[in-house]
Amino acid sequence: MSENRFDPKKFQDFKFKSQQPLLKVLKENKSVSPININPARTPKQPVKQRSIISVIMNTIILFVAAFFLFVLIRALLFQTFIVASDSMETAFMKADVIIANKLSYGNSTPIWKLASSVFKVPKTPIRADIIIYETGRSPGYNIKRVIGMPGEQIKLRKGVIYINGKPYRSMKFQWKKIKDFGPIKLSANSYFIIGDNIRTSDYNFVMRNKIIGVPLVRVWPPRRIGIIK
Repeated sequence: MSENRFDPKKFQDFKFKSQQPLLKVLKENKSVSPININPARTPKQPVKQRSIISVIMNTIILFVAAFFLFVLIRALLFQTFIVASDSMETAFMKADVIIANKLSYGNSTPIWKLASSVFKVPKTPIRADIIIYETGRSPGYNIKRVIGMPGEQIKLRKGVIYINGKPYRSMKFQWKKIKDFGPIKLSANSYFIIGDNIRTSDYNFVMRNKIIGVPLVRVWPPRRIGIIK
């Protein structure tokens, strides 16, 4: 009985013949992608480098999104102000930091018209409201209390405000340091405003479109932090 011995030459011949059909198919079908039998040689970007680039890109996107969100909120909803004078003491002290609600009275845009109808936002200020308004001079805004409404007649005599000939007694203040004036009839969309501080306050007339909003929250100083009523 003959022994079965391993013949290297016969094995090589068998291996070559068995690969012939596959090689023939690959040559005839050029659409078949060649097989990379040594993937370790394929150049790859280091995993660490890719992760660093990804973190940087995500951080940039986050900062850009946060910036645009800040701009949107500041332009349409809320804005921070620093009280620049003492004309509204003691309700607001100089250097108080407050956040104003710019949605208080809405405006003419479709978004605010919808919000006004849904949330019952007043369309105009009412008497005794405290407002923040544009001044056109540094720092660009001020804070005062609304006293006179559009169409009303306003005058000041010996520190007492008269509205349509009747003394306004809803406030205990008397602005004796302000010179008498009036009577003055307010035009449409015009408001008579004055500060609470009878020692240093002055008065002004402001148009509706110059009103920025109303104080909502005081955030500084710490001992006075709270919602403004």
